[in-house]
Amino acid sequence: MGMEAARRCLKALQPRLQPHEPLGTVVLGTPQGDVHDVGGKMVAIALTAAGFEVIYLGRDVPLTLFVHKVQERSADILAISSYQTSGFTRIEKILELLEAARMRDRVKVMVGGTTVSGRFAHKYGLLYANTASGAVRLAKECVGGK
Repeated sequence: MGMEAARRCLKALQPRLQPHEPLGTVVLGTPQGDVHDVGGKMVAIALTAAGFEVIYLGRDVPLTLFVHKVQERSADILAISSYQTSGFTRIEKILELLEAARMRDRVKVMVGGTTVSGRFAHKYGLLYANTASGAVRLAKECVGGK
């Protein structure tokens, strides 16, 4: 409930917080099969407050939707939140789908969540953040520190 209240407050304040162009566009969600979403919502709120346009897909998201939204919105960053070890194979599949759509080199991919580690991220050339503030820092680096 607290997370939802924070999201609604930020939505009301957003026009005053962002009188300028967004720093970049982030597509964020938790892959299909994982119904945890508190951490992802925290990251979405932090990125929005920092000046990013965030397309929050929610939890239990079909893998193809990640790629579709990145393409549709010309996103700069794809952020994937995972809270189960089964999410590793889903992240790998999303990367394969990005590669097949010839977008893997165009979009930065950031991962985080309770089961994801820096080691896993490094293995696949992904950005890794274990906190919402860390995600904001990485996202700003991705768009040139605007």
